[in-house]
Amino acid sequence: MICPSCKQPRLRPWRGTASICGIAVEGRGFHCDACGEIVRALGELERQYEVAADAIAARGIESGRELTLVRKIAELRAIDVAALLDVTPETVSRWEHDERPIPRLVAFTIGELYLHPKITRAKLEALAKPRPKPKR
Repeated sequence: MICPSCKQPRLRPWRGTASICGIAVEGRGFHCDACGEIVRALGELERQYEVAADAIAARGIESGRELTLVRKIAELRAIDVAALLDVTPETVSRWEHDERPIPRLVAFTIGELYLHPKITRAKLEALAKPRPKPKR
């Protein structure tokens, strides 16, 4: 196969470890003997991101970069996360860019939205609905 970077016919099958947000993820693809480029197999990068998101959600989100990865793999828009958590989209952006610390409850909730999307979203939406005040 021809390398897309150096155009040399030096691609060989490759298996190795990639680091995504500090999570070691096994990968596969092709390695160019000429320039050292690694070309991942079709769909491999998405699979690696999903494996990393699984591990991050299971142990807990610790950084803005991790929050962004988990949110995107869960196919959640930042504006939707903001609405579900009753914060502004700017607040979500500040968390994702490590401009503000991510509250522990938020990290947990984003992890739950990733691991259990339907039930967690339903609970958050139910909590957001106005409730009648109790009569005295």
